[in-house]
Amino acid sequence: MKLLRLLLPVLLLAGLLCACTGPTAAGKWSAAVDCAALSERMGNLPETFDAGGLELKLDLTCAENGTYTLRVNEDSLNAMLEAMHEPLARAALQTVRDTYDLTETEAIARLSEQGVTVDALVDEFLASVDRDAVLRPVSGKWRWTEGKLYLSDKTDGYYEAVLEGDELRLTACRGTDAAQLADLLPLTFRR
Repeated sequence: MKLLRLLLPVLLLAGLLCACTGPTAAGKWSAAVDCAALSERMGNLPETFDAGGLELKLDLTCAENGTYTLRVNEDSLNAMLEAMHEPLARAALQTVRDTYDLTETEAIARLSEQGVTVDALVDEFLASVDRDAVLRPVSGKWRWTEGKLYLSDKTDGYYEAVLEGDELRLTACRGTDAAQLADLLPLTFRR
């Protein structure tokens, strides 16, 4: 009983300290980027390209020591590039058809006359993707402060964020140091 009376204040203090620290962004997070929505916002793919159903995963690790690493998930990138083959082939063929006002059969014949196939064009395009550059991680210092996630050593850029349990929603970015994910917002990471 005496031991319990001695430990009670220590346990209460430990509980109070834990309650005061609040939520933290520390941990391993993953987010899925909808490639269809991204391509619409960025407008850098042909209108005939249908990215529906394609997604790319991002992994964010915020270590307890205040460092972070943000990277594209390699398995996700490989799966996305493989899944892009058919939509890219359809888009390329449609572009040839629209450009020269041809039927599908005529477009295939025209490409064949030039010694190429739609599949070969798509394979060449996909082979040109610099996977090393896409997979190169970004790292630095992170800090969580009252609804703001800083992913920079500098202090003038941050992401407005909501942290609820195992969900971290980045809703907007402020400042030039927070531009790396700007085109993907809003973005939801999950532990």
